[in-house]
Amino acid sequence: MKSNTQSNTGLHAKDTLSNTGLHAKDTKVDTKDIKKMDKHARQFKRLQNELEHVSKDQSDKKNDKGFNVWATNDKLSEWEGEILGPKDTPYSEGKFPFKILIPEEYPHKPPTMFFTIPIYHPNISIPISTPAGIRSDICIDILKTNWSPALNISSLLLSIRNLFSDPNFDDPLNPEAVDHYNSNKEDYMRKVKELTLMNLSI
Repeated sequence: MKSNTQSNTGLHAKDTLSNTGLHAKDTKVDTKDIKKMDKHARQFKRLQNELEHVSKDQSDKKNDKGFNVWATNDKLSEWEGEILGPKDTPYSEGKFPFKILIPEEYPHKPPTMFFTIPIYHPNISIPISTPAGIRSDICIDILKTNWSPALNISSLLLSIRNLFSDPNFDDPLNPEAVDHYNSNKEDYMRKVKELTLMNLSI
């Protein structure tokens, strides 16, 4: 009788799912999409809060952290800005523009950051030309193994600005700059200052 009832009504579990357009596979995909949307929403909210915080700092003259930064797209996945050279260093009069690219896994993975002008520094690479312009990579542990979700864009920029005052000669990205410093510190300082001032006219 049970099998006859199913036969007479023409309804089977498979047919019911087919008629409603629902499949187990579709339901699983929808769940993944919802989780992905929720993840992106949380990331966007965090980046929005970070941007508001750093913008507030920038507008407060008493709280000058030595950099300016802003988002360049609506998704907040690309940022640009400039680091101001610290006083009492050969970089002191410089403004050093940079780009930051935020990965989908942020804050669990660090952003990518690079300067867009040549900078003579032990921890900054010799610049390369790309279709998007000049790229000078940065060697600092906060962009690699020492990144933590507890950190943010502001703390990243503060750490990189500190490199201008205190280069890490033990982990160079530009060995030539290290050799130059060790062999002739005075001439090294001259070259840094010269390139810093030259960049201001670009």
